[in-house]
Amino acid sequence: MAVAAASCSKEYSCENNCRLNPVVNDTTHTGPIISSDFHYFSISYQVALAGTGNNAWGYSIPAFDTLSGILDSVEINMFTTVTYHFSLANNSNDVHSYFVNVSRRDSLSFDSIAVINKDYAFYYGPYNIQAQTNYRDSLSIINNIESTAMLTAQLNKFIGTTEIAFDFTPASISKVSGDNYSFNGSFRDSSYIVSTYHYKKKLK
Repeated sequence: MAVAAASCSKEYSCENNCRLNPVVNDTTHTGPIISSDFHYFSISYQVALAGTGNNAWGYSIPAFDTLSGILDSVEINMFTTVTYHFSLANNSNDVHSYFVNVSRRDSLSFDSIAVINKDYAFYYGPYNIQAQTNYRDSLSIINNIESTAMLTAQLNKFIGTTEIAFDFTPASISKVSGDNYSFNGSFRDSSYIVSTYHYKKKLK
């Protein structure tokens, strides 16, 4: 598992080891004021991960410090992009039709609690390939699709002075339907994850 640490000041993508990018947004919320004494605020932490579709990632964000205010919710926004490149050869002496099935699961959790579990399934074809012919293609499987979770329970797990560790385990799988073929393919993926603490505090 590749590990990301929360200490860098500028965002960048990574292949193996990645450092978290803390981005502070500490301005008064444009939404309603809770009372004459309390206002909404937020602080966000961002990480960008790039891999081969099946990398296991670990990263951490700072826990919420109650000196900042009262934690109302934790919002997670994940933006995923997946591409797939493959080569499919018809090894027979006749024309054959083939289908390529691609599945993807994004699983994000912390402290053994599932935050985001999202499944995708895509079907491509038919590919009518001539005898003894090799066909190549590049597919845009997912293009910056957003997955969101708003956590309002067990907020005490996010409070403290240490760090909150997340596990991100994507899984990308492909399968070919057809006869007498040879096949190989490769995935590339990128995931941009934003974790936001929404909180309120008393303004003096």
